[in-house]
Amino acid sequence: MFPGGCFFAHALAEFDAQDGPIHAEVVADQRAWSQVIGRQIEIAKRSGEIAPDVDGEQLAFELLAALER
Repeated sequence: MFPGGCFFAHALAEFDAQDGPIHAEVVADQRAWSQVIGRQIEIAKRSGEIAPDVDGEQLAFELLAALER
């Protein structure tokens, strides 16, 4: 844990309204992290750890929101 919260969440918020290479990299990192979470949810669904009818995209969104607070 970093004092003040998640470094990446703060970077995303700081550079969200800006153009340039830092913004592009922060957005790419966020998308990659979201994809990792999404893949893990699908693996969990296939293995029976999560119900197959769970909306994986919504669950990923909620998990990321809780982690980035």
